[in-house]
Amino acid sequence: MVLTNLQKKTSQTVFSESEYAILEKTMRREGDRCLRDRINDAMDKFDAVRYHSKSDNIFERPDFEDRRVSITPLEHLMETRWGLHFKDTDEYAIYSVFYGDDSRVFRSYYRSDNAFNVEEPLHP
Repeated sequence: MVLTNLQKKTSQTVFSESEYAILEKTMRREGDRCLRDRINDAMDKFDAVRYHSKSDNIFERPDFEDRRVSITPLEHLMETRWGLHFKDTDEYAIYSVFYGDDSRVFRSYYRSDNAFNVEEPLHP
């Protein structure tokens, strides 16, 4: 039926508007989950390199780059922030850490642009 409609150059909606909204929301959540996982993996690698390089004085620069990701510190008044660029997908993200008065750690994840000016919170 779809092939027949394509051959006739007519179109028929596959999803209703409500189904499309649900699909779009679900796909956004899955994309955000994948990006959050990639951010955590990159920051784990960044922390490991920083930890092991301190004793050798190799890690003098506060940023990090390899063939998959580049990580750059970002200025912020209250939080410690890093901007990440995933080279294979050309995605940009911001990873943020805030230390509360009671020593609690708050982490935030954002989708961003190449200048790290946009902050779109990732779905949990």
